[in-house]
Amino acid sequence: GFIGSGNVATQLSKALERSGHVITEVYSRNPTHAAKLCDKLYEAKVLSKPDFTQAKAEILILSVKDDAISAVLPLIRARSNQIIVHTSGA
Repeated sequence: GFIGSGNVATQLSKALERSGHVITEVYSRNPTHAAKLCDKLYEAKVLSKPDFTQAKAEILILSVKDDAISAVLPLIRARSNQIIVHTSGA
């Protein structure tokens, strides 16, 4: 799953799908941007809030600007077995 829908999220999600991975969910503070990214992916759906507890995703990729991490991270809900990674410099 992706948190963020900017250029880094778009390029990385498309590259992951080209190499056989499935992106299942995208959350963005702007749902329109998340929908545009989902339109470019095979199975992704927009999440209205960053709650990934019911998501299929095993890995959550935090692709937001570095200065937004402190605001976004406390909002993310994930299962204990999900991994959260950040794309530094997004």
